Amino acid sequence: MHRRTGPQHWYVASVSVAFALLLAQALPQVELRATAVAVLAVVVADLFSVTIRDDVDVSLVNIVFIVIVVVATPATAIVAALGIIPTILLRVTVQYGLRVSFNTAQLGLSAAATGGAYAGMLSVFGATFPSPLGTVAVLMATLTFTLVNQVLVSGVVSVSSPDRFWPTFRSTLPPLLVQVPSAFALAVLSALLLLQSPWAVLFMAVPILVARYALMAFERLDTAYDELVRGFVTAIEMKDLYTRGHSERVSQLSILVAEELGIPYDQRRLTGYAALLHDVGKVGVPLCII
Repeated sequence: MHRRTGPQHWYVASVSVAFALLLAQALPQVELRATAVAVLAVVVADLFSVTIRDDVDVSLVNIVFIVIVVVATPATAIVAALGIIPTILLRVTVQYGLRVSFNTAQLGLSAAATGGAYAGMLSVFGATFPSPLGTVAVLMATLTFTLVNQVLVSGVVSVSSPDRFWPTFRSTLPPLLVQVPSAFALAVLSALLLLQSPWAVLFMAVPILVARYALMAFERLDTAYDELVRGFVTAIEMKDLYTRGHSERVSQLSILVAEELGIPYDQRRLTGYAALLHDVGKVGVPLCII
């Protein structure tokens, strides 16, 4: 039986073709040694990704791409997107082709847009890095990478799930925008260190880990909230063992129904929590009545 081709396949194909064209133009322009180092940096950065919602992972790879654009060339940044492939293959269990193609392509397109924004700002200002106007260009590059990357990711989520584009974009953008100032600062500092000595960038390990810790705070907050709700469910089931697992099944079914109705991710999540707690009143009802 042949698998049907859906909107997500066409979307991924379009993004992949655009990246392939950029890659073909970039490859003749790069220097092999610098590109190898850039690819390795992308691999290492993506190994420390953080999940900010059920189907979206975020890593500090954006800092790496911005630094590559500043100290090397946009072409090198485009080719460095290939470094995402090993980590994707380690994480995913299904749809290898789609996931590898899309994630590689969206990073390559984000890097290309970032390089274009950075070079364009330098040209407009008539500046070079690390001058003050050159630093402003790095800030513009950071914003560009964040927005383009998020538009592409929200697009693939919207065509492959009941989520619409704007609610998806809105639900994942806040933690990314919070990361922009720190990403900008780390990118500028890393670029300055690299321009002095390639080994000096090792001093950036600690602040980069701090930035990752801040990003993980969003994940921990979600986990803590989930554990709190499930603690109430455990209390309910201890009171009425006959219906053990009932709340979890109702929650799963309610989320599936919400998906079919096209309800946005944030509201689907609240629906699941509400379903988990629909029997919470049993906690205060005497056992003889139950």
